[in-house]
Amino acid sequence: MAAGYFTVTNTGGTDAKLTSVTSSFAGEITMHTTKNDQMSGVTAFTVPAGGKLTLSLGGNHLMLMDLKRKPRVGDKVSLELHFAKGSPIDVRVPVKPATYRPEG
Repeated sequence: MAAGYFTVTNTGGTDAKLTSVTSSFAGEITMHTTKNDQMSGVTAFTVPAGGKLTLSLGGNHLMLMDLKRKPRVGDKVSLELHFAKGSPIDVRVPVKPATYRPEG
């Protein structure tokens, strides 16, 4: 299992709803939010028009499960972001150490 942290930027004029994330690297990717130290699954994240969705430790994030191989620090993992409207967007995110704690 691994967590996914990164920022999604919406340069458009309307909100975008991120409905799922897929990858050949993981058998399943779920979206979660953390509130009051309690993690719970969500069905979508909203990326505000002209704004950002930050996926981070202790907040909104992804959980990558059933990994096809153990990730190595420095690798880049390809993810496909699926939105309610429009075509999927491919992104590549770097693998950080398990002890990595992003500032923010």
